[in-house]
Amino acid sequence: MKYKRLEDEGTLHKFNIHSIRKKGDGFAGFLKILTGVEPQVRDKVFDREEKLFRSLEKAARFSLHIQHPNQSTSLLVNPTPVKALMTSWQQALMH
Repeated sequence: MKYKRLEDEGTLHKFNIHSIRKKGDGFAGFLKILTGVEPQVRDKVFDREEKLFRSLEKAARFSLHIQHPNQSTSLLVNPTPVKALMTSWQQALMH
């Protein structure tokens, strides 16, 4: 049985050796990185893509502010115009 129902609490609990070991390994890895025993693995491709995304997001927000100075806050609450603008910029960059 994967899940056990405790009669006392009436909630589902899933504790087994695998899940406890997995959490322990993750915490041990976090402590190793935190203390400097093990270097943090960096994904350069991801970092580059995230930097591009942040710069496009910043440009889109700036562009919306220039086009609609009085409505910029309401437009930024709704992410759809920003996403649409960023998608068109990304397509332009790809071609």
